[in-house]
Amino acid sequence: MRFDSLAVRVASSIPLSVAAALALPGCSRESTPPAASSQATSADPQPGATEPASQAAAPPPVDPARPETKWIGTIPYDVFFDQPLRVAANAAPVAGGIAPLTADVAPGPDAAVPPVTSVAPPIEPSAPVDAAPEDGDGAVDWGQIAAMAVIVDEVKQARVRLEKNLQKVADFNKNVAAIARDGAVLAALSWIAAEHPEDVNWKSKAGSLRDLSYEIYMKAEGSGSRPFNATKTPFETLKGLLDGESPASEAPTGVTLAEVADRGALMARVDESYNSLKANVNTPARLKEESARAVHELAVMSLLMQAMGDESYDRADDPRYGEFIKRMVSQQQQASAAAEGDRFEDFSSLLSQMNLTCNECHQMFRTGSE
Repeated sequence: MRFDSLAVRVASSIPLSVAAALALPGCSRESTPPAASSQATSADPQPGATEPASQAAAPPPVDPARPETKWIGTIPYDVFFDQPLRVAANAAPVAGGIAPLTADVAPGPDAAVPPVTSVAPPIEPSAPVDAAPEDGDGAVDWGQIAAMAVIVDEVKQARVRLEKNLQKVADFNKNVAAIARDGAVLAALSWIAAEHPEDVNWKSKAGSLRDLSYEIYMKAEGSGSRPFNATKTPFETLKGLLDGESPASEAPTGVTLAEVADRGALMARVDESYNSLKANVNTPARLKEESARAVHELAVMSLLMQAMGDESYDRADDPRYGEFIKRMVSQQQQASAAAEGDRFEDFSSLLSQMNLTCNECHQMFRTGSE
């Protein structure tokens, strides 16, 4: 089956370069989606709250909920360097990136010229975690990747996002890529839930939820009332199933992950989490404040990364591809342990290691440099 969604789906930029690389052939919009019922329910949107900006003359406020972080208006103070020009001048360039801009001026006779040094090696985190454990028949033990509670929580969050983005045609038009991405993620999580050793009240309906999610992904394309209605209909049915309704018919069995969960869309979700953690959990104080969110995002990343290692995806039978998947899942799980243990240096180092692992995989499987 052909892959066509990376350029369309992951048009929002990716500093990690993640989605572009692992976007190998998965499911295509031209595929025939599994049959799904379309019984609508309704839900009220929850308007977002706004927060007034602080005045320039006011002293930096402190969020009572985050007493350890100093704020300038709504921006955390710790995102600013104390001496930005010196930091820029002394920064070591990241491999494949742009070298820091420095003035091309010869040093004076008394100026000390710093020696050229290499980038410090990453910190080795303690207690590495074995990734992708398998049971006796070679199947993935999903319970060791993440708890069912992680799946349930992410399904709820995806439902809230879809509810917001499917209120009106204008909302759909502005968020069509995010809607499709959530559809693919829900399809993958529903598939995983059916295989997970733990239980959830909608587990018996996971197949129907999987197919409805895939239909959301397939229909979320273009703009206007026609694709809006075509996408909203399966979403309303999906909400009904999550709220206790029964499916109109039994879902087909034997459906593979690659048939319902586009790999490029899953990678876009992984990249979104990575970028958020890298940008926002960037000091020991912020890790302490955001520990629970970091652990959740890393668990979702592990689930989706392990899903992309499923044998139904193109190139998944290549042992080198499998090793990249195992390495990424292990790094994500170690980063989660570091976040829980309040070990910021390990946490930050592991995020950087994830980026390097992605770049290596991209170089081999995206560019064909084998």
